[in-house]
Amino acid sequence: MTDLLTELGTLLVTEVRSSIDNGQKSFNELSFRIQNEVQDVIPFLREKIRLTGHELANISDSLTSALDSVRLDSTRSNIDRFNETIYEYEPMR
Repeated sequence: MTDLLTELGTLLVTEVRSSIDNGQKSFNELSFRIQNEVQDVIPFLREKIRLTGHELANISDSLTSALDSVRLDSTRSNIDRFNETIYEYEPMR
C-alpha cells in the first residue's frame, strides 16, 4: 500500500509540474505575441504623445499670457469693498 501511495504522490507531483511548465510556456508565447503586435505601434504612439505635449505646452503658454494681461488691481479693490459690505451688514441678517 505504501508503494502505491508513493507512486501516486510521484505521479501527482509530475502532473502538477507538467501543468506548470505548460502554463509557463503558454504565458511566454502570449507575452511574445503581444510584444510583437505592439512593437509596430510604439513609434506612432510615441510621436502622438510628443505632439500632444507640444500642444499642451502651447495652450499653457496662451493661458499664462491671457492671465498676465488681466488687470486684477481694480478687481481686488472691488472685492475688498464687497467684503467690507458683507461684514457691515452680516449682523442684520
